[in-house]
Amino acid sequence: MIRTSEREEMQLSEMSVTCRNYGPFFIRPDHNKLVNGNSHFYNESLKLLVVQIRASVLPAVINYDASIHGYDRSKTVTLSTSEQDSYALVAIRNGTRRVCGYGCIKSNVQGSLLVGPLYADRVDIAEEILRRLFAEFPGESNGTITIAVINCNSEAMKLVTKLQLDIGQEVPRCYKKEQVHAKFEKVFGQHALNFCPF
Repeated sequence: MIRTSEREEMQLSEMSVTCRNYGPFFIRPDHNKLVNGNSHFYNESLKLLVVQIRASVLPAVINYDASIHGYDRSKTVTLSTSEQDSYALVAIRNGTRRVCGYGCIKSNVQGSLLVGPLYADRVDIAEEILRRLFAEFPGESNGTITIAVINCNSEAMKLVTKLQLDIGQEVPRCYKKEQVHAKFEKVFGQHALNFCPF
């Protein structure tokens, strides 16, 4: 057994080797999560209806989320979009009522803004949702933004570069059996590092 002081002294590379050696995992280097943070963001407007998520539009948001994940996450979506001290927006095509993206923002215990999930059909829609989340978030923040993106989504990577967000850490994703199948091209911000299947 490793005592706490010894565990704290272990380097990240040693921990990675330890985890890899004791579990039947395989690492996908093109599916690392990049946790980014900074206080700058790019402001650009689209002709798109972006509204706060309410009960009337929630079923459409749940269906959109299921189309990305490949399964129904009703409880997770319902709870995360109505969480206390959070703000959630959905992008709807004008006139069609078709959801083309949604996102949530909240402040964390350090006082920074935590974005997630941020799902959208295209990068410009994700950017508009993000811009509106920052502009309309009613809570306080210390000016720091944290968002986790998957590096296999090149458009998400371009967006965080455009927003001038710095990479804080990389989190490798390990799978015990098979890789999770999802529409990664629509994932611009992870839901949560601990509770997301990918």
